[in-house]
Amino acid sequence: LKFYLYKKGFIKLAKDIYDENNLNVSTLVTNTTQIKKNESSRSLLFDSRSNLYDVFYNKIKSVFIDLSYDIRDNFPSYYTSSCKLEYQLCGPDIIFTRDLKPYIFELNPNFPAFIYKNNREIIIMKKQLANILAKKLVDCAVKDEVILLENYGFDLLL
Repeated sequence: LKFYLYKKGFIKLAKDIYDENNLNVSTLVTNTTQIKKNESSRSLLFDSRSNLYDVFYNKIKSVFIDLSYDIRDNFPSYYTSSCKLEYQLCGPDIIFTRDLKPYIFELNPNFPAFIYKNNREIIIMKKQLANILAKKLVDCAVKDEVILLENYGFDLLL
């Protein structure tokens, strides 16, 4: 059982600036369903060029290392697979406190929203990720070849 974290992602912003005294949905919700047809994406690409990338990425990575240990330690010991490849891709939603402490807000357990209502650079990033999974991960499994996802933008967590 191995756990990886993709080094790129995106930041979704709420429609209005956050105000802790305002419980209006436009201040709290970042879901793409809140974006009307004529509005542009409120998402930003998160990668090594992003401001404070290392600070945020290392905090996110730490949370997912802890989660990986929890999953591994509670994974059924009796489970065996006859498949060459099994993987679970999930899309985490992480929220940070004022002092930059990360919390997993939501863990989307199936393939994260793919290309719906995103800007061009995020669409490209998501297509690159899908290409890695389809062309590298699956092809290598079919051919019984070892793949090092670390060579394709992932960090091995466990």
